[in-house]
Order: sequence, then structure tokens, then C-alpha cells
Amino acid sequence: MRSEAALLGSPCITCPLFDKTKWQTAGDCTALGETLNRIGAAVRQGGRRFAYHTHDGEFQKVDGRFVLDWILDAAEPQNLEIVYWSPVAGADTPAWLRQAGRRTTQIHLQDVEELGASGKVDFPGVLQAVESMGAAEIVIIEQEKYNHEPLESARLCLATFRSWTGT
Repeated sequence: MRSEAALLGSPCITCPLFDKTKWQTAGDCTALGETLNRIGAAVRQGGRRFAYHTHDGEFQKVDGRFVLDWILDAAEPQNLEIVYWSPVAGADTPAWLRQAGRRTTQIHLQDVEELGASGKVDFPGVLQAVESMGAAEIVIIEQEKYNHEPLESARLCLATFRSWTGT
């Protein structure tokens, strides 16, 4: 994996998903965080950074806390960054982002329709939180469902994003 990242010139290797059956208890979540911490340490020794891409499952509660909070508590910040995604997870996204702070180096914006069309995510609030953290290096916009021709849907997503960011 490290050789492919080097070949592509990528500074970061990202774990895209983990088996949800592996986090049924607080101990499971902590063990996963420890595993990701060990992987991140090895990746860092190879001159790269390591990130974990969240999904809605990491915002399920185990013993009163989000799975992701257990994972992050078990991993050293220098060994585990976050690609943040939670469009329908029910988390207060801006608040959680401010809490995670500088570990959140990549943001993945996605809606169940064109960006912002469903009204399920406070995207302007998310982007304000991201800006206040000063950590996000990359913002990824993913188109989930097309209500128009694909390029028109992509154009609408980009126009909406630009209206929120003033770019």
C-alpha cells in the first residue's frame, strides 16, 4: 500500500471502511482504534499520513458515546486523521467537527440528492466549522443521486458549494 501511495505521490493513505460488526461494544471500538493507531504509526514511519473515512455507522452510539469517539480516544492524533462524512447519521455535524478539530484533514460532502437539496445536512454550518478548524486540506463533493443529467447535477452541486463558500 505504501509503495502505491509513493507511486501516486499521495501524502496520505486512507482506510475507506471497516466492518461494522467489529464495533458492538466499547471494547470493540477501543480495539479498532488501537489497530488503526498501529497502522497509522507504521504508515507515518514510511513518510505518509493515515486517515480513516467515516460513514454513518461510526455515529451509532455504544455505551452512550459515538463509535468514532471511542476509536479516536484509542489512537494518537499523529497516527490517525479523519475523512469526515455523516450526511444522515443524526450527529450534530458542525459541533462534532469542532470537537474533532485538527484531526479532520479531509471533508467528504454528500447528500442523498444534489448537494443541499435534501435539507438533511446543515452544509453551511459544516463549512463554517471546517473553516474555523483550519485543518481541512481537501473537500470532496460526491454526487449520490441524479435528478438531472449527470453533468447538470454536478454543475448544480458545484454552484451550490460555491454559493456557500463564496468561491
